[in-house]
Amino acid sequence: MEGESMLGREEVMALIASQLVAYGYADVGQEVAARAELPETGESSSRLEELVTLGLRSEEQGARQSGADTRAGSESGIDLSGEGHSLAQAPQYSVWYKTKHKGAATAAAFSSDGRYIATGSADASLKLIEVDRVRSPAAGSARREDKPVIRTLYHHDAEITGL
Repeated sequence: MEGESMLGREEVMALIASQLVAYGYADVGQEVAARAELPETGESSSRLEELVTLGLRSEEQGARQSGADTRAGSESGIDLSGEGHSLAQAPQYSVWYKTKHKGAATAAAFSSDGRYIATGSADASLKLIEVDRVRSPAAGSARREDKPVIRTLYHHDAEITGL
């Protein structure tokens, strides 16, 4: 079940916002709701706290049943030490081309036929790149018609977060 979510993004964000209100952070909860584009209810609920508590109890019971100690000295049942966990090795890759967004790139996707890549940025711009025009750094063409970015779209209302 790891990596599998039973709740959608909006449901999780609503739980977070309402829990913040329940803890007395109404302004922060309303800001989270606004940024997540949730309908404003201002509702106070401790449901998130209840769900986390139930999940931690279940995890602790599962660990007891399997004989493993997942607490690593923590009374909460969450191992924050990082001990006993190995980090996955990042894959090796080569950069062949960098788009030059003014802000950080926040999204990228290939077209369904694999001919194009679209990149989106925090600067609210989109770039369309033709895959066949991407060359290795050694090729280094300076001609404009060989540049892989075939279109840049500016002036979106907000940063690009998905494609």
